[in-house]
Amino acid sequence: MPRGGRRPYDVPGRYPPLLIAERYEPVRTPCAAYLNLLSFEVAEAAHAAEATAIIAAGWWPAVIITDGESAEPVSGCLKTSNHAVAPQLIVMTGALEPRAQSSATLLLKPFRLTTMAQTVRRALRRAARERVAPDRLIHASDD
Repeated sequence: MPRGGRRPYDVPGRYPPLLIAERYEPVRTPCAAYLNLLSFEVAEAAHAAEATAIIAAGWWPAVIITDGESAEPVSGCLKTSNHAVAPQLIVMTGALEPRAQSSATLLLKPFRLTTMAQTVRRALRRAARERVAPDRLIHASDD
């Protein structure tokens, strides 16, 4: 694999937009910087209200990476929108939380940045399959 995580079949240019909603800056900033290094277009939010404001302003991410506390308000904001394609939701958590969204992919802390990038790519592939066959139910375990 080429240095930086790029693969020969990756499309040149910027990847689809991502939103990282994480209250702890020491977690949020390295995640955003690493994904930006891999040519993802990344927006950062320090809390759920900021994330919902970014979405309400018209910036529609393909994947939202959020902490456990922000997952519910952000997913609630997505349900009220009129977009045809909902973003994939990745919840970063230190433990398996019962309140985590059932359709969300869990990313257990601590994690390697490469693991996060693989999880984002998996979510993008899942989103592409759902656009092709929206009637098919796809679970996180299918990846």
